[in-house]
Amino acid sequence: MKKAKKAKKARGPVKKIAHRSKSAINGDIYSRLKTQSKEARSGSMFFKVPEGEKSKLRPFSFMHAGVEQLFINIRRHFNLGGDVSTCTCPGEENCPICALKDEVSERLWQGSRGQGGLKPSNKYLVNAVLRGAEDKQVIWELPKTVFASIGETVEANESTTAFDHKKGIDWVVSRATEKGFTRYKVNPITQPRPIGMEVKPVDLIAFQPAPLSDSELSDIAVQIASKNT
Repeated sequence: MKKAKKAKKARGPVKKIAHRSKSAINGDIYSRLKTQSKEARSGSMFFKVPEGEKSKLRPFSFMHAGVEQLFINIRRHFNLGGDVSTCTCPGEENCPICALKDEVSERLWQGSRGQGGLKPSNKYLVNAVLRGAEDKQVIWELPKTVFASIGETVEANESTTAFDHKKGIDWVVSRATEKGFTRYKVNPITQPRPIGMEVKPVDLIAFQPAPLSDSELSDIAVQIASKNT
């Protein structure tokens, strides 16, 4: 009887995923992710660097089906108004908010002066440790510019342990608004202090928070259309 082949380790991160199966939930980080409120499903449960502040984080990889992965890519609508100001886009063909593209103003769709618009923006989710007096595990949501900056630095230094939770790199990320536009600065700390906690990597592919329901998305689209068309 032939032995099953071991799964190969991926050299690069997954660029696009569609799998949405459920995963076993355990540990503190999973307990927090278990929330199914509108706010959680719209993305407010994820850590974002606060406006006008600096945060120090260490991103690390996770395993899915025996393959090492770093991130998942999601698309997010902003500036919705009402109780939910942002939500995950289920895909242009199935999204009632995307259907408003030709019905609302260009400014509302594209956004202006640092304020996101209805047009879905690419965001990345990664496991990370938020460094502080007490380290805390979070799911870090970061924009494409920050993700690209981290990737370019790691590639330039040919690091093989950059995304290891024990031997990895800490990143100091600052966020500020300049002349109405949001600016990020990213700086690596290549010899950081050890992590002061045990981490439990979250399989982000298996545990993707469900998007808002079709009826919830439709209600939001109707509200936007009634005020802006």
